[in-house]
Amino acid sequence: MDTDNSLAQSGVRPEIYPLTDEIWPSALAGKKIVERLIRNNYKYPVKHLMYTGAGHRVSSDIPVTSLASLAVHPLLDSKILSGGLPSENAHAIKDSFSEKVRFLRLFVTAQNE
Repeated sequence: MDTDNSLAQSGVRPEIYPLTDEIWPSALAGKKIVERLIRNNYKYPVKHLMYTGAGHRVSSDIPVTSLASLAVHPLLDSKILSGGLPSENAHAIKDSFSEKVRFLRLFVTAQNE
């Protein structure tokens, strides 16, 4: 998918779409969620993970990182690009998994205190 053409067609300005998510501007959405939580005095720590060069499908359930840049639309049964470079998707998958484990350890520790 041609990222520049996709951005032009979507009307999303590149300066607010800094990552390579081909599905939607998830970095911007995540930023807005964090801002809203802070604005509403959310009582728990918030950490927004963003990975430059990674695409939409950053998940620990994808065993092969080259698959992270391709998805199948559940209704149309057609392949769609989700963006990202394999090496950056791999980094994001590994790091985000470590962050999930760290979060769960903190949560379990807090619950046991």
